[in-house]
Parts: sequence; structure tokens; C-alpha cells
Amino acid sequence: MKINKICMAIFIVLLSVTSSLSTELPPPPSNYDWVNCTEIKGAFLKPIGWYYKQVKQDDILGYFITKENIDEKGEYLTGLFVNVIPQIPQKKGMSSSNYAKAFIETAISEKEIFKKPWTNSMGPFQAYGVALLNRDSQKGDFITHNLAIANDQTGTIYLLIFESPAESWESSWKVAEPMLQRFLIDDTI
Repeated sequence: MKINKICMAIFIVLLSVTSSLSTELPPPPSNYDWVNCTEIKGAFLKPIGWYYKQVKQDDILGYFITKENIDEKGEYLTGLFVNVIPQIPQKKGMSSSNYAKAFIETAISEKEIFKKPWTNSMGPFQAYGVALLNRDSQKGDFITHNLAIANDQTGTIYLLIFESPAESWESSWKVAEPMLQRFLIDDTI
């Protein structure tokens, strides 16, 4: 599926959530379970057998859905990191959509483009994305699929970054694609 179609699928799911996450989530795809993130009234798909970890620093929330157990290894090679940052205008002096755009532009300036950048919007959400090839002579090259979703009405930004070693990207992307197509975030957070 092409990246632009992925963005459209994301926004269809994003807007299906109202001001509070329903206790009944849609059935997950085969081989996935939902992870309910009550703090943001959202939910993300987790492949069965993968690990989930939540962290909080001040008012910033982080969610990890990874193939490797972060608590055991202290890191992961393949997985999705979701960072939820509220109050962007107060913290950064710009709208959340401008911050999201700048985040992607900075990432592009520092890495090699793997798949060209895209944008999409629906309702209060504006998304910017790009897939990048990250060269690392010590640990090996890896690819990141970066998606920055801004809600200017609430001043919140959602950074979703899926990464995998470049050598296993094709098989990892097959797992990641549903995770990045079907997630739920609340438009009032």
C-alpha cells in the first residue's frame, strides 16, 4: 500500500474516536491485540508476542510497542515508539502543526530519504511523514517511518516512529503497516 493511502487510513481511524475512548474497540486484525492508553484516550495495535512499555517524563507520555523486551535488553531494534507532547504552543512558541512540520523537516535534513515525505489532514489533525534510512557503521543501518500528527485545537503533537534494521525492513514493515494504519487517538487531547 502506498504511503498516502496509509495516511488516509490513519485519519479515518483517528476521527472515529470521540471525546472519550469507548470501552469497546473494533476487533483487532489477526495476530494483534489492542493496547489501551487511557491517559490519551487512545489505543494502538500490538502484535501478539511483542512487548509494551509506557513511560512518562513530566507531562510527556511515551509508549513503546517492541519486538524485543526493553526491560531485559535496555533497548529495542524493531518497534513503534509513540511520543505524546501536549502544550506545544506554550513550550515551543509555535502551533503544533508547525512544530510537526519542522520535526519532519529536521529529520529529513539529517538522514537519507527512503520514501518521500507526505502530508495529510482531516478534521483537527494535520500529519507529516517520511521514511528515512539511517546509516550506522557500528550497529548497522536502520529505517525509520516517522509520522508527526498535530492537533492545533488542543496544541498536542503525536510522534509515531517505527524503526527496524534495514536488512529486515521488508518483513518488519508487514507487521508495522497495520499498526500505523489502525490506531485511535482522541481529538480532544
